[in-house]
Amino acid sequence: PIVINAQGQIVKTGVPISIFKDKHIIGLGESTHGTKEFYDYKASIIKELISTGELKTIAFESDYCYTKPLNSFLLSDTNDSLTKIKSNTGLYGIYQTKEVWEMLTWIKDYNMSKPRAERVEVIGIDMQDPIIISQQILAQFIELKKIDNTLYNQLVTFKNSFGNNNSFKMSNSDKAKYQD
Repeated sequence: PIVINAQGQIVKTGVPISIFKDKHIIGLGESTHGTKEFYDYKASIIKELISTGELKTIAFESDYCYTKPLNSFLLSDTNDSLTKIKSNTGLYGIYQTKEVWEMLTWIKDYNMSKPRAERVEVIGIDMQDPIIISQQILAQFIELKKIDNTLYNQLVTFKNSFGNNNSFKMSNSDKAKYQD
């Protein structure tokens, strides 16, 4: 059972937090996506691990590139509400729950009370949109054209393969290049 005191602190989660001590990766799943009780329980464990300094990065099964704006928001010094960027978080629908939003709001508040080096990050560990991946690579590796012009041109071609009506067109040759 989860017990939260009047100050909003977790008193008991039912799982001894000591079992997570000195672990580098902790996976918290659920038997059914979107189940309130699972998300409440996971949030309580995550909050406690953050509070004790054991957890600094949370990985969601969501698109890496699209989760970057959420991470930037959570790390920033702005005191804006999560609602302001809700549609730009990149979190898959399974995380569009009240419990997850409350946890993310708690993380934002936590981060605002800490120096940058001690703040908690959120990352996505999935990539299903190859266009945004290509855009991110091209934007972040500006020297790529000088380093590998062929790869650079392949990424530009791939990024531009979407037509004006969002229909994707790629030749078999370009597909093979992209897979390489």
